[in-house]
Amino acid sequence: MNENKGQAIFLSVIGIATLLVAIVGATFAWFSATVQGNDDASSITVQAMSLANIVFDDGNTFDDVEWLPGQSETKTFTVSRTGASANQNFTVSLAYSNVAGTGGSNISDLVYTLTKTRYTVAGGVSTQDTGFGTGGVETVTPQAILSTTPTTITIDTETFSETDATTNEVYVYSLTVSFPETGSDQNAQQGATFTGLIQVAVDGGATTYYNYDNPTGTDTMPNAQ
Repeated sequence: MNENKGQAIFLSVIGIATLLVAIVGATFAWFSATVQGNDDASSITVQAMSLANIVFDDGNTFDDVEWLPGQSETKTFTVSRTGASANQNFTVSLAYSNVAGTGGSNISDLVYTLTKTRYTVAGGVSTQDTGFGTGGVETVTPQAILSTTPTTITIDTETFSETDATTNEVYVYSLTVSFPETGSDQNAQQGATFTGLIQVAVDGGATTYYNYDNPTGTDTMPNAQ
């Protein structure tokens, strides 16, 4: 794992170096976004407007396990961009599989909840946007995760605003997947499994995926396993 983390840091350094060469020589059309904290599986985007940075604090996969009523798992990640002279959209999605087990049903009570906060960083000072959402936090109410076949759903779309070159715009996300107790018979969901992969795509280019098997990146989306 330490070796993989070292590779992730090395790739980030290479991405920044490429950006600097592009600025000086004006010969490159696309820049790579950087990713940290996702040694097992990840997705980022290649885009032209500005260098986006995606950090997964806890990795970006939900493990393939037999979930139990009352179980939940939370992933925290940050999407940021240094100022640029144009607005730029990005999309957060969840690729998942919810497969039936010995009880005969998938996890039909499975839901996700998403919260996000917005910050600006200028002159080394981070300021939370208190007008964002309610009290500075925007919350997506619990949404069902029902598909029995592998699928990808969009869970949020957001826009980086036009800012000066020294201002960093930061969105902090917390995604929780939970299997709530209902107080009724949930035996049919026994043995069902759920896997998930969080993806972030920034407008302006294609998507590059980094994982253990593809440390230098691939344009083929990995399957949740």
